[in-house]
Amino acid sequence: MSDGYNGYANYETWNVVLWLSNDEDNYMRLRRQVWKHYDELIEGDLQTLYEIVYGIFNVDPTIQSRTPDRVFISCDEIDWTEVYEACVVPTMEDINCG
Repeated sequence: MSDGYNGYANYETWNVVLWLSNDEDNYMRLRRQVWKHYDELIEGDLQTLYEIVYGIFNVDPTIQSRTPDRVFISCDEIDWTEVYEACVVPTMEDINCG
């Protein structure tokens, strides 16, 4: 990871990781989706990860999906590789060990 913002590429990446890993509801939704899409994610499919995260934060269909801090999931600045490494890899390890 780079040194852009709290060890992540930038604020937007950090914020997505924050809300996926520190909010129990979001984490459990992510965990279920990682289990469901394990084969795609084990190959590092970042488009699948994007779609999962978009769905987790899409609480109002009349607006774009965003975190509670108003970071839009479609934001080009989000480093999906860092989100994958920070959230998906540990979740897959938990699934394999659990």
